[in-house]
Amino acid sequence: MRDALVPGFYARAGARAVSYRLSVDMPASERRRLLGAPRSLLLTLGTFPALSPRQARREAKLKKGLVAKGVDPRKPGGDPAGLTIKSAWELYLGHLRRKGASPRTIESYTFSFNRLQKWHHSLLANLALDRTGELQREHDRLADEHGPVAARMSMQLLKIIYRHAARSRDLPMWRDSYETAKPRSRARDRRVPEAELPKWRALAEKIGDPQMRALTFFILFSGLRQEDARTLQWEYISVRGRYAKIPKPKGGEDVWFYMPLSRQMIRILAYARLEWRRAGHRRSRWCFPSLRSASGAFTSHRPEAKGKPVPAGHTLRHTWANIAWAAGVAEQDRSVLLNHALRGETLRYSDPAVMLPYFGPVQQRISDRIERALRGATAADVSSLSV
Repeated sequence: MRDALVPGFYARAGARAVSYRLSVDMPASERRRLLGAPRSLLLTLGTFPALSPRQARREAKLKKGLVAKGVDPRKPGGDPAGLTIKSAWELYLGHLRRKGASPRTIESYTFSFNRLQKWHHSLLANLALDRTGELQREHDRLADEHGPVAARMSMQLLKIIYRHAARSRDLPMWRDSYETAKPRSRARDRRVPEAELPKWRALAEKIGDPQMRALTFFILFSGLRQEDARTLQWEYISVRGRYAKIPKPKGGEDVWFYMPLSRQMIRILAYARLEWRRAGHRRSRWCFPSLRSASGAFTSHRPEAKGKPVPAGHTLRHTWANIAWAAGVAEQDRSVLLNHALRGETLRYSDPAVMLPYFGPVQQRISDRIERALRGATAADVSSLSV
């Protein structure tokens, strides 16, 4: 039975009691302002005779007034804004772990979150509703102290954890009320031009540690991410099959892949093992072992030659990609060898093991071009490099 005085208020007779209910729509303006706000609410106000019709009508009017202000009466004391940034981060961290995010991803997000220490106990809703320029000031402070990239990453993480929290809470809509410098592609900066590889080689050959030197040349010839190269183990190397299995690349175990090994890459691996044994060390499970690391593998890749930094890491990965392109390798083949995400369902059907006979010659063609570029004005073969 519907009430004629209060729209949406009605009484419903059940098997054991008569209940009072209210059906009310959330105002459109509030739905736009609040993330995750429901379109309409169905509220149970009480039962007869504990609540008389007059009392139920009064309660219905009160609830409608709250909804008109954007408050969900189903959440008493509601406190949608009572969630702090630290609490929201802990919720998101649990979400990442349930999804099986890699330790590297969690570590990167943790660094970005720690830079927001000033706001750890601030309320999420207050930041979203702030119109005093607080977000802009904090972004500028982070950019001054840690650089524009770090500032952008921290602010993006703040937005991510906010939207994750808004899935289960009624929070004000997030607005990017701050400006960042226009992102500039670093592809030109983060590569060694092919014509300058002889100069790079002369510098890289002066790296004091033979293992670091071998690792540096291996990354150049393979295009591997530096963490995958640093943690490469002999159990995943097949010299006869001419491939290396990368068990935990970026993206986790589900995207493991086989990397074809060229002749130059195999010689570098053999050199690294020979130098390690010549130094009097026991055989190591790591392809590029380190005496300074507790794990036995390098924890970073920042080689220096007589105090000068040597372009390494992702710079060499960019270099490999540019040389592969110059060698006429198709974009899809470069994506596979770089272990980038493949576009399209058909490409995702590919089997890494079956494709090795195809990608082996492709990898060799790229390595041959790198070798020719490294020789430059010299006539030495890559086997005579200091690796």
